Amino acid sequence: MKTELSELLTINLWEVLKTRKIDADFAVKYILFSRYEKTESEKCIDCDDILFLQPHISRKALEHAIFTFRDSRNRLSVNLGKSI
Repeated sequence: MKTELSELLTINLWEVLKTRKIDADFAVKYILFSRYEKTESEKCIDCDDILFLQPHISRKALEHAIFTFRDSRNRLSVNLGKSI
């Protein structure tokens, strides 16, 4: 089932993590990047949560996605959490 990005971004980010299979790039761009956080609980999502709820994403893949991601102002802006 393919879900449109606009639909995913209307759903709580925790629900996206719990119910959708996403890749590391999506996790960094839309889950960790603070522009898309809508609630206080979404601001608490970190790498450990992604790795736990998306077990197909490896730590190495997530680290690579984090360290190669740049926002439109060319700054890294993600919630790294404790593990990375």
